[in-house]
Amino acid sequence: MHQTIADRVKALRHRLNLTQHALGQLAGVSKQAVSQWERALTEPHWEALLALQASRGVNPRWLLHGEGPMLLGEGAEPATAGGCAGLVHPIVVWDDPADLPEGQYVLIPRRRVALSAGNGNLVFEEEEAPPLAFTSDWARQTGVRPGNAVVVYAKGDSMEPGIRDGDVLLVDTDIECDRVREGRVYALRYGQELRVKRLFRRYDGALILRSDNAGRYPDEIIPPEHQNGQVHVIGRVVWRGGGV
Repeated sequence: MHQTIADRVKALRHRLNLTQHALGQLAGVSKQAVSQWERALTEPHWEALLALQASRGVNPRWLLHGEGPMLLGEGAEPATAGGCAGLVHPIVVWDDPADLPEGQYVLIPRRRVALSAGNGNLVFEEEEAPPLAFTSDWARQTGVRPGNAVVVYAKGDSMEPGIRDGDVLLVDTDIECDRVREGRVYALRYGQELRVKRLFRRYDGALILRSDNAGRYPDEIIPPEHQNGQVHVIGRVVWRGGGV
């Protein structure tokens, strides 16, 4: 019998003996989001997969494609020291791109831009900072091409707990507004503001900007007639980095 992503989410939750609320806390999403995963209404986004990998060693490839073991460290995945199988990688120190092992890393440009994860932050200029290095294997796995990606910074608390104020965000800019996938997190310009929001399309074509911190930030509804010239999807957030 063919197993779907929804089936695997349920199997994972039962294996870890977690409620939907508890699994959502680990993934940085709401209980409702987990319920939607299990009903095949939406799919886990990449930042949720990374959170599950970091917290419980969940294998993203298994959850998305059914490949390999459910948990890293089981079966074919090699174990690493300290009980964090598959999660420990050597730190590479570099001052110049030439210092990196040839062919093993890609460089993603970084912009000194504060994307609003709150009520919006006016941006008057963009200043380029030194790039960040990601492994080539990771870039291939996520489908991110270096020429279509940029690293920016989140501002505000509307996307907590998944994205926090000051977090580093990798944005895949190879996306168009009409290709928005329901429930994924996107960086977008709304008027003169830069936002980080979870996007949904309503039945009438309206765009819903939703915050994960919904208790403080209600949905923003943008009708179709107000979208042209006002809303521009910069790209999908595929990775976040920040303090613990």
